[in-house]
Amino acid sequence: MSWPADNSYLQVKRWFEEQVASRYDEREAQNIARIVLEHNANLSRALLITTDYKFSESQLNTLASVALELGKGKPLQQITGRASFLDIELEVDENVLIPRPETEELVMLAAEHIPKGGVVLDIGTGTGAIALALKSKRPDLSVEGCDVSTKALSLAKKNKEVLDLDVLLFEKDILTDELDKTYDAIISNPPYIPNADKSTMETGVLDFEPPLALFVEDDAPLLFYNRIITLASNHLTTSGSLFFECHRDFAQDVASACKTFFLEVELIQDLQSNDRMVMAKVLKSDA
Repeated sequence: MSWPADNSYLQVKRWFEEQVASRYDEREAQNIARIVLEHNANLSRALLITTDYKFSESQLNTLASVALELGKGKPLQQITGRASFLDIELEVDENVLIPRPETEELVMLAAEHIPKGGVVLDIGTGTGAIALALKSKRPDLSVEGCDVSTKALSLAKKNKEVLDLDVLLFEKDILTDELDKTYDAIISNPPYIPNADKSTMETGVLDFEPPLALFVEDDAPLLFYNRIITLASNHLTTSGSLFFECHRDFAQDVASACKTFFLEVELIQDLQSNDRMVMAKVLKSDA
């Protein structure tokens, strides 16, 4: 591996961009280099430039290792340990799914429709992204989040404490456990990717993100949806709402499944015009 011409910010940034150029386009490489260098130096870009910052030899060695990890597909968020989600920043690691932009759309949809003062459950909370962002957007809501993974819950609780948001987090295997109370809304981005899709997915997802949060068996793509719909039929208020993020290939099926118990079901596209979200409202009287 070659080294930068000198240890200045601009030279090191240019060098780092060259190291990751084979994996990212020019704009992505520039943005990633800026984020990684700021993280490495723990300084903003403005300070790196105005203070004529010089990277040490040990910092360059670290940056070289980071470039190799990025080249193998490791997500930038796992390298920095941080991920932005709506108006909050979350700690992330290999035990949780990195929050996606599509999930931000799900939170905004729920924030718009849940009535004032509602009690909300986020199923499969992971980093706590949905629950914490929803509480941040709607402080009037009473928000809870559950997950089967103790490691994910530990991280979610850490994010909750750092953000100082009043969200109740607890362990629950929703495939086998019952819920303990009634909610005004349930929201979930459950595992929904069939194992068959693995062959077309990026190595960064397959090698560095938890399969538990991503995949379902090919013959049961609606496994979690069907279970959550059943739970919702027993644990939502009559006028309560259910919000799902879905695989675009199965969103229609999720909407159809919701119609078994709900009078109002809406299939909603994401910003890329993919069928992505389902919103179900008003339980049938015989549900």
